[in-house]
Amino acid sequence: MSAKPIREYHGKDILTRWFQSSKNALSVTLGDAERRVLVTSEMLRTNEGGDFFETITVCHPWLVSEKLIVKPDQLIKRRGKAGLIAIDQTWDQVKEWILLRMGRKQTVEGVAGILEAFIVEPFVVHQQKEEHYLCIQVDKTASNPFIENYSCILLAVLAGYVHYSRLPVHNDHM
Repeated sequence: MSAKPIREYHGKDILTRWFQSSKNALSVTLGDAERRVLVTSEMLRTNEGGDFFETITVCHPWLVSEKLIVKPDQLIKRRGKAGLIAIDQTWDQVKEWILLRMGRKQTVEGVAGILEAFIVEPFVVHQQKEEHYLCIQVDKTASNPFIENYSCILLAVLAGYVHYSRLPVHNDHM
């Protein structure tokens, strides 16, 4: 069996679109997809001669008027503990934070890699108990969502608090 990880940015986009189009009466807020920005090294390279950070604010003016959160979008475990999340930042602070880390080698818990992608979103003040971690693993027979009620920073320590469900896939077409 193979696994295909996806970026947090794309995962939130998929879930947001599904919840918006779903007939389920779920009241779920993952944020507005229009108020989420992915910044990659490729985007910065292809915008040579222009200021990518200036250009992106034309399409996303909220970046310059709101407090923001920025973090690498690269499947790094315990980003918060590793100091890889900046919260309550201005756009100028976010730009500087990204440029200091983009394309640089980072080692977290003995694993090294180059930071190539960052997600920027509005910073929402909330209590720790309001934060949740969601992981969905899918195989041929079921979707397996894992929901953790504390903080993804503590997921390994609080494994007993993770809620797990197995949702069978309906293969009516087979």
